[in-house]
Amino acid sequence: MARLSNANAVQAIRDREVFSNNSDTMIGRKRFAGWGDLPEGQRPVLHVHHIAYWVYSYGTPIAWVYDDGSAYMPAVRYTTTTDRQQKIVAEALCIPFRAEITVTPSEEL
Repeated sequence: MARLSNANAVQAIRDREVFSNNSDTMIGRKRFAGWGDLPEGQRPVLHVHHIAYWVYSYGTPIAWVYDDGSAYMPAVRYTTTTDRQQKIVAEALCIPFRAEITVTPSEEL
């Protein structure tokens, strides 16, 4: 797994690369690794096997890309760090992001 700065994560996400940022708080994966603090109502409708790429922040998925190339970011705010990471992901996936729900994470790494 490549270790990247947040600045380099934009291209890694665009290229659907497996990566971890320098602090291990943001990770790009090709496999599902759990729901973390993502509220149930924000989880994907389609089965996780229809998702080709995941971006996690502190163990919670903050975005995913379906097999057909469409991307989704749950409208959830967690921490200041995750907020910065969500902006990186939104830029990489070329989708607007606006948090509508605030969740207090259960724990951080």
